Amino acid sequence: LEQFLAVYPGSRKAGAALHLLGRSHEEKKQRHQALAVYAKLVFLHPGDAKHGPALKSLRRILAKEKAYRDRHEALAKMIDEAPAGGSRADRRYAYLEFLSKLDADKLHERVLAEHIRFRRDFSLDPRLPHLDLWAAVSWANKGASRESALAFRKFELLYPDSPSGPYARFTRAELLTQELGEHKEAVLILRALLNELPGNKYAARALYLLAEVEERRFKDHGAAIRDYRRVVTDYRESSLAPDALLEIAEIRSKRMKDYSEAVAVLHEFVDVFPRDIRGAEVLKQAGDLQAGRLKNYEAAAASYARVAEAYPDSKIAVEMLLKAGKLHEEKTGRLDAAESYYRQALDNYPDSKKRGQLEKRLAKIRERRGG
Repeated sequence: LEQFLAVYPGSRKAGAALHLLGRSHEEKKQRHQALAVYAKLVFLHPGDAKHGPALKSLRRILAKEKAYRDRHEALAKMIDEAPAGGSRADRRYAYLEFLSKLDADKLHERVLAEHIRFRRDFSLDPRLPHLDLWAAVSWANKGASRESALAFRKFELLYPDSPSGPYARFTRAELLTQELGEHKEAVLILRALLNELPGNKYAARALYLLAEVEERRFKDHGAAIRDYRRVVTDYRESSLAPDALLEIAEIRSKRMKDYSEAVAVLHEFVDVFPRDIRGAEVLKQAGDLQAGRLKNYEAAAASYARVAEAYPDSKIAVEMLLKAGKLHEEKTGRLDAAESYYRQALDNYPDSKKRGQLEKRLAKIRERRGG
């Protein structure tokens, strides 16, 4: 059947051959392959007598197959919008779009084969760059990182002015460092991307990845901090900017043992990104460093107490007020500050499970003051 369709793709019996091929795959429990074949009939042969049965089988497999549960609605929409008219190239391209959304691990070879056929039959079609990009992504989804990296490189060479160039270059660098262990080559690609196209869509991600490689692979902490800092200053609106600050704090703390600077960066995180949900934990981390490493109990208590001020709805707000009070009670001797934090916790969180502890602490303070 595959040979018949390859030799006689325009035969009036092509629809019947595709339907029979789809049924054959189903009988062999090859549902992904059957899905691809039925879809080819639906997209490429809208007027064929087997169109209706193929469409029915296509919908049934999509509904049953667990792999497509999250994508079922989007895939069903693509089927509904399959072009009934238009040129043969348009119908083929619509089919390729659908095919690219299916399980690449199961259908990788079919995806590549259909790409090759499209390129052969429509060698001047302006959509060819998209097909080459899909091929590169398909290799990556299959886990073939070397082939994917080479396919992305091919795309860069064939289409140097493509708007998708930054994506191809970034993804190739990502594959080289994360999957293939070629970190030096990845760094060269990332730096070239940033120098040649500094404002491109992937610049923030490229900087972040560059800093990761510098820190984790080359142990160049200074360079990593510099590039993480560039993410924060140059791409403040990027979702990676808060993460970059936390990475700087971790390098300062765990790699360089510069605890004072680490604390400063953690507080900067809260100042610059006050709505980030990690803020409460970040302040706790700052307080832990101040108390445990720097022995600055006054500053640590202020960091803990800031949690309740900046994030009053945090689950750890009461715990942090309790810790702040205990530091003053046990370390600084400032009983008035300790009492203030305990009372703040009781007043603002009357239903807290720590109410008993707080009341006992206040009672102790009264005893130390002589009743």
